Amino acid sequence: MNPLFQKKTGSVAEQLTQAGLCFPKSLKLAITNECNLHCHHCWPESRWHKKSSFVKKSILNRLIDEFSAFGGTDLIITGGEPLTHPQWLEVTAGACKHTGIKSVCLQTNGILLTADIVKTLESKAFNKLTLQVSIDGATAKTNDHVRGAGSFDPMMQSLTRLSNSLLKKRTTLAFTEMKHNFEEIPFLFKTMDNIGFSHIMTSTFVQKGRACTANAVSSPTSAQYKKLLDDFHRNQAFNKRYLKMGNIAAIEWFKGKETSFHGGCNLISHPYITADGRMHPCTMLEGEDFAVHHLHRRPFEDALLEGIPIWSELQKKSRKRRLVLEECTRCDGRLHCAGGCMGRAYLSHGKTDSIEDRCVLRKAVYNWKLEYQLR
Repeated sequence: MNPLFQKKTGSVAEQLTQAGLCFPKSLKLAITNECNLHCHHCWPESRWHKKSSFVKKSILNRLIDEFSAFGGTDLIITGGEPLTHPQWLEVTAGACKHTGIKSVCLQTNGILLTADIVKTLESKAFNKLTLQVSIDGATAKTNDHVRGAGSFDPMMQSLTRLSNSLLKKRTTLAFTEMKHNFEEIPFLFKTMDNIGFSHIMTSTFVQKGRACTANAVSSPTSAQYKKLLDDFHRNQAFNKRYLKMGNIAAIEWFKGKETSFHGGCNLISHPYITADGRMHPCTMLEGEDFAVHHLHRRPFEDALLEGIPIWSELQKKSRKRRLVLEECTRCDGRLHCAGGCMGRAYLSHGKTDSIEDRCVLRKAVYNWKLEYQLR
């Protein structure tokens, strides 16, 4: 913790410790809910409004300062599309210069990354910066099915600019796993490897926000997860590329099946502040019952104090999930899964004491090895 703020934050620090909660280490900060796209799977249901609304730079700078005062070191700037904010570059530059902030990640759909912007971000002033660029298909047809007609080509143009820049090794491609795009994953790895990128991560589709009403997208199936494991073990080229550049849930779950995980969620270690000023203990636990409000008008410290009793109880529930959920007690993967993500469970079923939506996918992965050996 920054010693200049130690006296001020001592009470909060003591209460966090007594409640068994971690100090916030990374902060996901939405600077706007505006977006130049209208994706079917968008959590905050971002879009372009006739009357634009952006979080004031002064508010963002204050929140970053106060987060850092509690020992927070890693900042994720998100939206909406953060590049639609008229002062996004100033906010990002300020975060990179901040002595307490060690890393700054900019989450973007990439379309607005012009040649001039890429050149600016290459400078030493942004040496703490990494980029996370969303891509939801290896082809225009697949990607545009989610992100809208005409979105693939300008995104690929931006990726080409990044691949020819000093930012190439600091760029991660973020792919949302859905039924319609899942089988393109090996081809996506090949394409991005050829361009020169070295980091691809995937996350499973979440039934949240606009996805609740969009019939165009859905979660991948157990059969697709098993096929990907087949590809990983049989396709040497894909296997080699994955080990060099990949992070996919299905493969990581399989690799870690025998690893015990006893901790449960470390709630509030990765809080999320929305563009309308709500703070949630993490990105997934976005229920109103778990939020504290008005961060744009109150100190970060006050919000933590209000949230501690709520989040402490949630963490206790999280750590007991694998012991109390009936489905978990008879599952071979319970030690590794530890009951799964409580936030996803809440989003899927409206309650925290239920299995998460990926339970059937996890079981398919845990059982794949036996099925593979018996073929």
